[in-house]
Amino acid sequence: MYKAAGRSFLVNGGAANNITGNLIVNGGVGVYNQRADNTVAPLPGYDNGTLHRGEKGDYVRNTESGLGCQYYACLFNTSLAKRWPTFSRI
Repeated sequence: MYKAAGRSFLVNGGAANNITGNLIVNGGVGVYNQRADNTVAPLPGYDNGTLHRGEKGDYVRNTESGLGCQYYACLFNTSLAKRWPTFSRI
């Protein structure tokens, strides 16, 4: 990356964010982690009814909706899972 404006890599949190083998020259921040807080801690609250499904922080339901799935198992048959098998395993 040469003269990347501001941040060369912007990571929004989550697991398995490997940024390796890159050279950053004359840039601002090399790797910036925007969501360094624990984004998975509240997820059980959506399953037990403490929090309401479909809210902004319900990442599982929002992913299902974005991929056109009505239930969890449907995620394994999406074009995303077929194109990137790691998505299915995770």
